[in-house]
Amino acid sequence: RGLGDVYKRQALTHRQSTKRITSVKIVVVNYNSGTRLSNCLRSLLQTVLDLKSQLDITVSVIDNNSEDQSAKRVEPLFSHLSEFHFIFSEKNLGFAGAINLAGKSSTSDALLVLNPDVEISAETIKHLTQALDSQIELGAVTPVFKDRAGNVQYGFCARSLPTLGSTLAELFYLHRAWKNNPWTTRLEL
Repeated sequence: RGLGDVYKRQALTHRQSTKRITSVKIVVVNYNSGTRLSNCLRSLLQTVLDLKSQLDITVSVIDNNSEDQSAKRVEPLFSHLSEFHFIFSEKNLGFAGAINLAGKSSTSDALLVLNPDVEISAETIKHLTQALDSQIELGAVTPVFKDRAGNVQYGFCARSLPTLGSTLAELFYLHRAWKNNPWTTRLEL
């Protein structure tokens, strides 16, 4: 088999996984997020209620030692619900450290990581879990981020894997001089 044959294969094939996703742990990493955290958690509460019959969803808020007390202010509003858990770190673990802390104790089939400025719908979570279920080669998925007007927020979307062109464009700062260049703005939607 030649190298060309490898590139001709479809990268992802639609096959059902042997185990469907039945549980999702949503991790919200908080650091001085103010009212954005309460907006995020309100949208998650609605999402949890909408998907209750289809998915077992838990929400963990990891507070990275916020000075604004944003997580402490909203904890009483959500902590009485069995799906919501708050962890208050005594130091700022950083984004990845907070995710690792939440993930250590997770027995869920999938982990969804959110910033506190995100409001997510039940429909989005259904699409993400369906993508993971239908293509067993996937280990991670990400939604397309849109603003309230429905416009795609390209700066926050996952891009295709790097190519020689995109690497050189970033190495020589072409991505800053020519923001709409074809090498670093590729987005496959």
